[in-house]
Amino acid sequence: EGDTVRKGDTLLLLSEIKNEYFDPEIILRMEQELQAKDSSITAYREKVHALENQRGFLRTNLEVKIRQTFQKIQADSNSYAAAEVKRSLSEIQFQRADTLLELGAISRFDWEKRRQVYQEAIAKAVDSRNKYRNSRSDVDVVRAEYSEKIAKVESELFSARSSALSAQAEVAKLQVKLSNLKVRRSHYTLRAPQD
Repeated sequence: EGDTVRKGDTLLLLSEIKNEYFDPEIILRMEQELQAKDSSITAYREKVHALENQRGFLRTNLEVKIRQTFQKIQADSNSYAAAEVKRSLSEIQFQRADTLLELGAISRFDWEKRRQVYQEAIAKAVDSRNKYRNSRSDVDVVRAEYSEKIAKVESELFSARSSALSAQAEVAKLQVKLSNLKVRRSHYTLRAPQD
C-alpha cells in the first residue's frame, strides 16, 4: 500500500481454480491434439481418394465383365443355333432312314446308326440351349456382384467423407478452445495501466 507503480508493473498474479486448466503444458498438449486431428483429416482425404479410385476400377471392371459375358452369350447363341441346325438335319436324315428301312433299302444296323446320330444331335441341342440360357442369366449375376461391391465402396466412401467433416469440425472447436486458452493465460497477470 502506498507504493508507486509504473505503467506495466505487475499488480496481481491470478491462479487457476478450474482443475482442467492446472496443467502448465496445456497449450502445448492442445496444439499437439490439433496437429493430430489435422493429420487425421489428411488421412481421411487420402482414404476418400483411394475409395474413389477403387470405385472407378470396379465400374470399369463391371463394363469389361459385361462385355465378356455378352460375347459368351453370342458364342453360346451361335453354338445353340448350329446345334439346332444339326438336330434338324439329323431328324430329316433319320426320317429318310425310317422310310428306307420300311422299303428294305437299308439294313437295320444303318437305321440304328442314324437314330443314334439323331439322338446325339438332340442331346447336343438341349445342352447348347441350356448353356445359352445360363449365359444369359450370367449378366444379371455379374451386375449384382459388382453392384454389391460398388455399393460397399460407396458406403465406405460416404463414411470416410463424414469422418473427415467431423474431424474438420473438431479441429475448428480445438482452434477456438486453444485461442480461448491463450487469451485466458494472458489474463493471469494484472498490470498497471498507467503511472
